[in-house]
Amino acid sequence: MTDPTTTDRPHLELIASALEDWWLITDPVQPFDTRVVAQAVDARLTRSGYQITPTTRTPPMPTRHPAPPPPSRAAIAFALFLTLCCLTGATIALARGDWWWLAAGAFGAVLLGQECIEEITARRAHTRRKRP
Repeated sequence: MTDPTTTDRPHLELIASALEDWWLITDPVQPFDTRVVAQAVDARLTRSGYQITPTTRTPPMPTRHPAPPPPSRAAIAFALFLTLCCLTGATIALARGDWWWLAAGAFGAVLLGQECIEEITARRAHTRRKRP
């Protein structure tokens, strides 16, 4: 790490000298109080012509994050496969009269079907944006 030169940032030299003065004139046995040190540095900077004020600038605008990549064809195909598995399981459960398994399979098929629709829509939107 390189130290900034005093010609680039002269206030650092003032802060260093204020800290050195404070260190030399205080009793080392006394407890360290940061407020007293801050007042000493502020007084030295003020005497040297600096003025410390809070910034009134507005905060910078948040940066836009890049759009996530579209779902791959393999991810969509796997979600469709799982949806078909849930539908098959629900159909078999209906034939056997297992109502709990029928409800579980139907619920899984609905959730996975929704995910498939969202992934296909996202992929289509990405390819449409990409075209000239």
